[in-house]
Amino acid sequence: MQLPRDLIETIFHFAAANSKDFCDSICKVSTWSRSLAQCYLFVTLTITDAKSHFQALQITTGNIPHQPSQLTPGALVQNIWMDHFAESFVYIFGNCPNLRNLAIWCHMFESLANASNQAALKRLSEEAISRTQELHLFFITHENCGWTTDLFSAAKNSFIFPKIKRLQFSQIWDYRLFHFSSFSLLTHLALPCSDMRCHTIDGIDWLLKNAKNLEMLVVILMIDSLDEGERQKVENFILDKRHVQKGSVLYGYSTLSLDVQTEWFEETKGALSIWERAIQYTERMVHQHFLVQPKIECFDPIPLPHELIEIIFHFAAADSNDFCQNICRLSTWTRALAQRHLFVTLTITNPRSHFRALQLSAGNILHQPSQLVPGATVQNIWMDHFAESFVFIFENCPNLKNLAICFHAFMRLDHASSRTALIPLSNEAISRKQGLRLLFIIKENVASDAVNLSQTISFIFPRITRLRYSWTGNYAEIPLSRFSLLTHLAVPYTASQFDIFEETVPQLWDATQHLKMLVMIIMVDQLHALERRDVEDYIRMNRCTSNPGERLYGYAMLSQEVQTEWLEETKGGLDIWERAVQYTEQLVDQSRRA
Repeated sequence: MQLPRDLIETIFHFAAANSKDFCDSICKVSTWSRSLAQCYLFVTLTITDAKSHFQALQITTGNIPHQPSQLTPGALVQNIWMDHFAESFVYIFGNCPNLRNLAIWCHMFESLANASNQAALKRLSEEAISRTQELHLFFITHENCGWTTDLFSAAKNSFIFPKIKRLQFSQIWDYRLFHFSSFSLLTHLALPCSDMRCHTIDGIDWLLKNAKNLEMLVVILMIDSLDEGERQKVENFILDKRHVQKGSVLYGYSTLSLDVQTEWFEETKGALSIWERAIQYTERMVHQHFLVQPKIECFDPIPLPHELIEIIFHFAAADSNDFCQNICRLSTWTRALAQRHLFVTLTITNPRSHFRALQLSAGNILHQPSQLVPGATVQNIWMDHFAESFVFIFENCPNLKNLAICFHAFMRLDHASSRTALIPLSNEAISRKQGLRLLFIIKENVASDAVNLSQTISFIFPRITRLRYSWTGNYAEIPLSRFSLLTHLAVPYTASQFDIFEETVPQLWDATQHLKMLVMIIMVDQLHALERRDVEDYIRMNRCTSNPGERLYGYAMLSQEVQTEWLEETKGGLDIWERAVQYTEQLVDQSRRA
């Protein structure tokens, strides 16, 4: 049965809008599918580094590769998260006429407020100033700049203040710093409560008295910064206000400070907004506080053994990070059960996750049970930046199993057992008995460093039992013969010359002695169909020969899925070796049937 073209297009539109990964994938399939899905790639701009900043400038300028003539990328942008490059914000804002959600720093907002001034260095066009739009603004600032008398005195003359209908802060020093009079059309306001010295009950009361036109005032309880007593005090105040004043605009909501960005992005994809979550949270609070559950007389509940409850919680927390975070918020008891599962995998890709990893490995976390050593619970690390900190983190994580690191981080670890090392490892860390699975995740110029590496006497080489590359190159640059206990090796194939591949495989067999599996990872997004078929035919042919060909396996994947599959593997999914066995068996079966 052939589906109508209109239905296929509808399915593609819906799926692309719902999933950025799906959208990115079908953009690579064909010109037709790219024209359908490309617009959804530009709905949300995340500007956090130089690369994403350059891409945002290209999109808002309308300068993107393979751009359909009828497509205006800037007009498709609805959401912007921008925590760097403030100097470009006014320009980007001016080229995005359909913006709805902004997550920016205070000084970016200040430059935007002044952009309608005739004397402004970066002035907006009259068309941009006169737009009719409703903006939801989120301040992600880590400083108090922007909240000055000069800024608010200019509010009457600025075009931007009347456009702000909903406003959320990630930080604010004092509730009394907020000027309600400036935001004349503001209907929703959300403020954090993370420090009772600044975010007082009196401050919340002041907000209520001055919130003349607000429909919702949400107090966000940062549960990783407040203790149980402080949180209960604020919740009781909210309950009292809602009990005394029917239809009160005051609501509560609790979250972790680390989850704020994640929740914002989920909201832009259609998930519940902060306002909807606050309504649900407050309704639960009221229900639990004021209502008595009816007693059910039809049967007596069967109490589960305490040990069984703990096993269920441990299993669920280990399987789902979302479940783990949720039960960490319920009570001290559930937090003690689940907290260790939050630290099983460290993903270090930016300064924030790097700082958090340093805190964990140093044992410096909030509300830490006395018997919990966070570093000892870490089993997996993905670290594609900050190689200079890797030795310290490795030192404090004695139960590591899976490492995904760049080559230079590995080299630092290799030298850490030397007496001349700048950051030496302790004898206890060097003498650990552990088998490690290693993935090199960044392509670097390793040739010169590999020479020095091959001349050192290191503790780390005999620990590596399974090794995998995410980049191609001359694999002989790294001395594979040094990995004396290596049993599994996986290398990607993206080369356009098949004869290079045929030369590579014998070199890899010669470089390793105890290898049980050699997996050639076929990067399907970097090969033509004929090249992929040549590699698969080579693997089939070698599987039919004697040793070592029977130990050669294949596996096909997209290059951008390396991290996703690695993280799934750490959660108990099939690892690269199991997937390679299944894929190769399918290749052989197809050959036999043919």
